[in-house]
Amino acid sequence: MRFLLILIFLAGCSKPTILCLGDSTLYARNEGVYLDNNGFPTKLEEKLNATVINDGFCGGTAYSILQTYVAKYGDRHFEHVIIRVGYCDHNPENVRTSLNLLIPRINSENVILLKWETPTNETDELNKVLKEVAENTQAKFLETGLTQNDFRVEDKFHFTQRGANKIAEVLINETAL
Repeated sequence: MRFLLILIFLAGCSKPTILCLGDSTLYARNEGVYLDNNGFPTKLEEKLNATVINDGFCGGTAYSILQTYVAKYGDRHFEHVIIRVGYCDHNPENVRTSLNLLIPRINSENVILLKWETPTNETDELNKVLKEVAENTQAKFLETGLTQNDFRVEDKFHFTQRGANKIAEVLINETAL
């Protein structure tokens, strides 16, 4: 009986799991090298009592993320799923199609689509699609308020440490993380 009570207690103490899906922007860069331990998913894990899975990869498109999710996670439940995707697709309609297939498959009530914010403001059409997908799928569309100082100077695409911290803070403050 005591063993059973211990198991029930331990099951209730498990940390929530957050899955982050996206491209290389889930990692921080330092002198051209991607650093797993410096992106906003790592910052979330440092700030929360949670397990954060960073499944971002260089060149990740909405379709490749759909394939990855189906192959790796299937029916696994996550407390939150955070998605930052679209820039590598080069076509907002491909993003719309893939996310409309992906989001209903995700086993989580808390799906967050991060707005694409870049210093060049070249992502207006993509953000329009992301916002529409969020509305149609009951996902949350989240603006992070990044500024030019939050991006790497050499590519204006990947985040600085400041940018990664800012995204983590906004996620914590604006959602139920």
